[in-house]
Amino acid sequence: MLAAVVFGVAYDGGEYDVVARHTLAVAVWWAVALLVASGLAPREPLGRLGVAAAALLALFTAWTGLSIAWAASAERAVLELDRAALYLGIFTLAYLLVRRADIGAWFDGLSLGLSATAALALTSRFFPGHFAHSRVEQLLPGVGARLTYPVDYWNGLGILVALAVPLLLRAAVAESQPVVRGAALVPFPGIAAVVFLASSRGAIAAAIVGTAVFLGLTADRWRALAAIATAAAGVVAAVLVLRTRNELVNGPLDSAAAVSQGHGAALFVGLICLATGGVFALATWRLRAPRPSAAAGWALGGVVLIAVVAGVALSHPGRVWNDFKQPPGKYAQTNFAAAHLLSGRGNGRWQFWTAAVNEFRSRPIGGRGAGSWEAWWLRDRSIAYFTRYTHSLYLQVLGELGIAGLLLLLGAFGAALGGALAVRASMPPETRIALAGVAGGFMAYAIGSGIDWMWQLPVVTVVGFVCLGLLARLASPNPLVLPNRSGRAAIVIAVAVASLAALVVEASPLLGELRLRDSQAAAARNDSLAAERAALDAHRLEPWAATPFLQLALLNEQAGQIAAANRAIDAATVRDPSNWQLWLVASRLQVKGGAVGAAVRSIRRARALDPRSPLLRQVGSH
Repeated sequence: MLAAVVFGVAYDGGEYDVVARHTLAVAVWWAVALLVASGLAPREPLGRLGVAAAALLALFTAWTGLSIAWAASAERAVLELDRAALYLGIFTLAYLLVRRADIGAWFDGLSLGLSATAALALTSRFFPGHFAHSRVEQLLPGVGARLTYPVDYWNGLGILVALAVPLLLRAAVAESQPVVRGAALVPFPGIAAVVFLASSRGAIAAAIVGTAVFLGLTADRWRALAAIATAAAGVVAAVLVLRTRNELVNGPLDSAAAVSQGHGAALFVGLICLATGGVFALATWRLRAPRPSAAAGWALGGVVLIAVVAGVALSHPGRVWNDFKQPPGKYAQTNFAAAHLLSGRGNGRWQFWTAAVNEFRSRPIGGRGAGSWEAWWLRDRSIAYFTRYTHSLYLQVLGELGIAGLLLLLGAFGAALGGALAVRASMPPETRIALAGVAGGFMAYAIGSGIDWMWQLPVVTVVGFVCLGLLARLASPNPLVLPNRSGRAAIVIAVAVASLAALVVEASPLLGELRLRDSQAAAARNDSLAAERAALDAHRLEPWAATPFLQLALLNEQAGQIAAANRAIDAATVRDPSNWQLWLVASRLQVKGGAVGAAVRSIRRARALDPRSPLLRQVGSH
């Protein structure tokens, strides 16, 4: 069931769409409420640090909600509150449901779902005629031929499948049957092929960190090293297969050569996957060589460390750092995937992160409110590049919610991870291997969300927060002692109240967005009465939001009711004065209403909110 959920969320565009995300959140919080009300959860005693992690996540969500009071756009702040509430629900559900004896099944579910997603992504490239793509390349021509399906973002897809690496390594090391151990390595060449076709450096970083954490924490490092070495051989072979098929990798993807190369690559990558698993299964079945000594392990670790240090020194880190800080530039289109993977460019991240730090400095304690970074970037950006996200969870939280928000989030992460690591020494070997896998999966997510906007792509953070919930469960050998029945009842009541509050928080924007889309659909079919009624319903459901008033203004403008349109757009700008688009529409309506002076002031306000916009400079020049 968990595999089906992960695959389904990935297949649905990663649940990036606001309606899909809210629907998922409502389902999650209904499940939490039913589990608590039925008495089926918690199924095991709750650990102190696990409860602390849950409490800190709840406080982070509450702090996000409180920031509505000082955010320039309540509508954007509410959307961020809904996002945080979804992830709190995912953590709570995993933490309450899992039993330590069943944690292997949770690993298998996540691994199967992620591996199936990787298989679907590869199949869409190898056999493109059988899939209805979202045409991301038409919206963003600069992406070239990077693989995005099914989550519609190349780095999101790459980082998502990279989370499977430490989870699969756990099965390769912990399972008793050689066939099962070999099967755990079968997806690795396919995952590498997805990462290469997506040209995702963030995915490579996540996979490396997840592997290193797993190797450092597992109870059987020699078998882990053997699994990693076998998987690495398969990874190299799969990448070499793709490197010789330029049209398949770099396009044009609709050419006959790309289709032919895709069919050949499907055969060879499939065989490499089977060979990787088969070799490891056979090796662990037939070879019974004695384990090397601890001294040999330390010597090998020293050699690896020396190689890493030498590699860093030879890569000219100063030059790489300078390249990273440069504004986005173009790559060679004839060999885009390899050129991008080997590049040190940050593609604007230095500028995004600098802007987030500047926003933090403007209000260091509480930030400027959830969802405020987009407007801050447009007003103070150093390059003419549009983005909604900082491409770093931690810096975006720092800028929007201040040091208080960042401490709450990192405190929750640290409580779950630190609590599990604190009791590692007392764990049996199989539990230490499980800890290594889940810690590797979460740290891979932590790296991915630190260098890209994975917080805003729910499928990736859902997997990351399931891992966080499993970590909290592993931190539970020291249970929270509740002295009497009333203490336990208090926790049940608190979770039930939180569930109902989260349902209300999620349902209102969901219903409002649905009515807004109904209004837009009615307007498209020229049913003005139904369109206005749906827009008014959206306003009643979301009285804090500017978008329903923008829709009403456009409907009134279409009907020739300019006075009513001006009143509606005024209400929109009051609710979100940081949105330059609202001021641009206001200027047009004010001109139509004869208020030329007000129109000039609105244009100036829009240009002040986005001074680098070519559109606004052009409008302002007239």
